[in-house]
Amino acid sequence: MPDPVIQVIPCAGDPLADLADSLLNTHRERLPDLSAITVLLPDPSAAPALRRCLLEGARTVGVTALLGPRIRTLRDWAMEHLPAGIRVCDPQRQRLILVAALREHPELVRSANPWALADDLLVLFDELTLNRVELPPDPDDFVRQLEAAYGVEQAGISALGQEATLVFTLWHAWHNQLQGMGLTDGQAAYLLALSRSLDTPREAASLYLAGFTGLKRAETDWLRQLLDTGQARLWLHGQAGALAGPDLP
Repeated sequence: MPDPVIQVIPCAGDPLADLADSLLNTHRERLPDLSAITVLLPDPSAAPALRRCLLEGARTVGVTALLGPRIRTLRDWAMEHLPAGIRVCDPQRQRLILVAALREHPELVRSANPWALADDLLVLFDELTLNRVELPPDPDDFVRQLEAAYGVEQAGISALGQEATLVFTLWHAWHNQLQGMGLTDGQAAYLLALSRSLDTPREAASLYLAGFTGLKRAETDWLRQLLDTGQARLWLHGQAGALAGPDLP
């Protein structure tokens, strides 16, 4: 019987060892060649431990040499699916473009350090993009959206409005600048690559993910599609709800 698409390993267990056992059992007929399998890990430093578990497990079934699976981070693997012709703006250039946009709006920046402010804004912009947060076309609507989301009292609305105007203005100025230069920011390119990866034909049970917690909304939506169609299997360590809340065990 095939493994379920989601495996939850107890906190005291070793998810890499369990994953290695499953790979060897599920794909026993492929041994010693597991190169058609892809394993995605959040931290590449875990790859040697997984390879060691695989080799040790293979030896117990008489396989002394093993051509292991491809082991990648999710982002590196996804970017392999980025359409040709997409020009991705590197992080340093993104920062320079945003600082330039900030300097065009001194009334918003005031006495703040534009470089430090740009760093904070880029972190926020990344979160907005990865969680598919759409900014409304009108800044007042954005303020009301934040008021409703955070339950801001009347006394805090003025300060909130100033911050919201800063975020709203710079978000649009930064994206307009990137678009004018024919560039795509790194997170938008990553989401495009994730989306395109769904169109790539793959064998059932050939894509495994292990060790992920706190995926962003766009990543969770992507993973749910793969799990629902049986194209991926997920290993969780601890509680299933630790990955991304109620939408994904």
